[in-house]
Amino acid sequence: MLTNPLVATYNAVATNLDLRGFPKNGKSTYSGVIAATSEPIRATVQHSSEDAVGAQHFIRLDVDNVVAGQVTRTNSVWLVMKTTIGLQDSAEMTKAVNAFITLLNGTNIADLINGEY
Repeated sequence: MLTNPLVATYNAVATNLDLRGFPKNGKSTYSGVIAATSEPIRATVQHSSEDAVGAQHFIRLDVDNVVAGQVTRTNSVWLVMKTTIGLQDSAEMTKAVNAFITLLNGTNIADLINGEY
C-alpha cells in the first residue's frame, strides 16, 4: 500500500492527499485541498491483475481550478506503466519509469503543452 497521506507539491505548495475509503477492485483515491488556493486536488491509483500477457498500473492527478466557488477547469496528468509481453519485471519497469521522468524537464513540458512534436 502507498503511504497515507500522499504528498503532492502544486505550484510550490505541498498538499496532503488522504486516502478516501478503502481500496476497491485494485483502485484507490486520495484527495486534499491546496491551502493557498482552496482548490481540490485528487490522485487515483489503479492496478490491473498481472497475467501471462503483462500488467498495467496507472496514477492520475487531477487539480480543479476554482474561480468564485465554481470549477472552471480540471487539469489532469496520467502516468500509465504497462508491460505488454510476458510477466512484469519490477526492476526493468522502474528503469523505464525513471527514464520517462527525465524527459519531463521544464522545457519539454512547456513544448508539449504548446503542441510541439
